[in-house]
Amino acid sequence: MTDLRDSIYFQQLARSARKLAAQHADPVVKRRLRETAIEHDRRARELAREEAGQAKPRRGLRDLLRPR
Repeated sequence: MTDLRDSIYFQQLARSARKLAAQHADPVVKRRLRETAIEHDRRARELAREEAGQAKPRRGLRDLLRPR
């Protein structure tokens, strides 16, 4: 059985990571939790675009530097 992982799932993960960061006393752990929340937010936005059918292909550095 696989877990349902959509944009809402990653939004909830980001929210819980931020909540844990706010409650934690260690500044290093706080920072890592906030970084993790940012990664979850990015993934949630990416999945939301795909779910909406508006996913645009990611461009790499080579594509950006290539003359058109």
